[in-house]
Amino acid sequence: MIHELSNTITSYSVAYPSTGGFSFTQVGNQSIPSGTAAADIAVSPDNRYFISSSRNSTLFPFPNPIPSNTNTLLSDSLSVWKPTSNGTLLFQSIAPGRGSFPWHLVLITGGYGGSWHAYEWNGRGL
Repeated sequence: MIHELSNTITSYSVAYPSTGGFSFTQVGNQSIPSGTAAADIAVSPDNRYFISSSRNSTLFPFPNPIPSNTNTLLSDSLSVWKPTSNGTLLFQSIAPGRGSFPWHLVLITGGYGGSWHAYEWNGRGL
């Protein structure tokens, strides 16, 4: 579970008692990388990683895609987390999301070599 206000990701183990139902036990609480603000989380298409998006991180400058506009844009970030055998998450890397203030994160498989791509939705377009 990602928490926007506390800027953390909390992980849980799930138990399924023989009497029915289920219960959750917290097993981890990781902080989002400094300089970022938690937004959304998704499971990678290969089920091996969690990807979190961050709003207003502006850690990564990138060129404006409009050739006549020389203003540098600032990109929010995507962080990669690997689940461990006990359910906690290990931070792996951070990369530019090439978006601004994302509300939602979508991971899509396909492309060259079976790679996957992340798209951030901010209400104004991808």
